[in-house]
Amino acid sequence: MKRLHFGLASLASLSLAACAAPEEGTTTPPDESTKSEESIPCPFAETKDWKSWHDTMPGSTPTLYITGTVTVGCDGYGPTLTFKSLDKKLPPNVNVELTLTEQEGAVAGEQEARCEMEAAAPEYDMMKIMCGDEVGFTGKIDQTS
Repeated sequence: MKRLHFGLASLASLSLAACAAPEEGTTTPPDESTKSEESIPCPFAETKDWKSWHDTMPGSTPTLYITGTVTVGCDGYGPTLTFKSLDKKLPPNVNVELTLTEQEGAVAGEQEARCEMEAAAPEYDMMKIMCGDEVGFTGKIDQTS
């Protein structure tokens, strides 16, 4: 099992900006006024269990899947994985961005991050998860058929 722990600076930013509790038992979303122009910290304290696979099952649309577990500190918010780009190499690497977005009914704690997209290449090599200004995770993409 692979785990990723972000640096102390990211955790300090998370604890100061991500979830202030104005009333006991409630949380608020990240405060826009605390963002730094120089650096964007990753809003997740921990990510783990990243998996990716390229499903090329005959008779179906080739699809790339990426999943992982992230720890979210705010009720009403959850992780979103968004495709960003492919590297210019063969086979290409896939770059995705992990962000914190408003999600009705989401509860603070461990949540699944998932990205599913139609394959743009016949095969892939690696995935790179970007979170804030940090490379959150890099791993091999499994090929299945």
